[in-house]
Amino acid sequence: MKKGFPEILQRRSESEIRSLIIKAGRGAGLPLGHSIEMSNLVPKLMSDPELMFMMVDALSEDHQKISAEVIHKKIIIKNAKFAMAGPIIVDSLLSDLDEVVLENLKWPALLRILLIHSQEKYGVFFEIGEIDKSRLSVRLSKRNFFSQVRPPAPIPIKLIKLLEKMASKTYVPESEASRLKGAGAGLTDND
Repeated sequence: MKKGFPEILQRRSESEIRSLIIKAGRGAGLPLGHSIEMSNLVPKLMSDPELMFMMVDALSEDHQKISAEVIHKKIIIKNAKFAMAGPIIVDSLLSDLDEVVLENLKWPALLRILLIHSQEKYGVFFEIGEIDKSRLSVRLSKRNFFSQVRPPAPIPIKLIKLLEKMASKTYVPESEASRLKGAGAGLTDND
């Protein structure tokens, strides 16, 4: 943003932003289930535009299969990409594992949002520990270590445009052939 020019903000519904996150994740090559999991974080992400920009960056990362290794009751996720590793963290700790180690996680602020959301959803607490500069540990906890986030705020137009651009990668090119196969809303579409 250029100095002296105010950033244009817009109020958008959580549903609209959730939909954009799902489509943007799919456009970036993220599996559908992971895209949906990332969209579940929208009410918390909307509390701070910086968190929303982090999510756009996390969705933009390479989503190739992650490398993970289970040793005893601990899973180590190497070169952890947030959008791919996030659901694995929570699922692992809610199943039978005691610890998740994340190596080279680029977006620890998003990890905090994921864990706050999961605490509310599942009624358990989590804690994050720093093993060293490149590794974080996540475990279940007996108490809450996280403060709540602010309510949703207006979204920068620039952010919406970025999400729309990523989402557009999922759109079918307009053609008679694509319409014959069911693409497009049509004049009688009522769902």
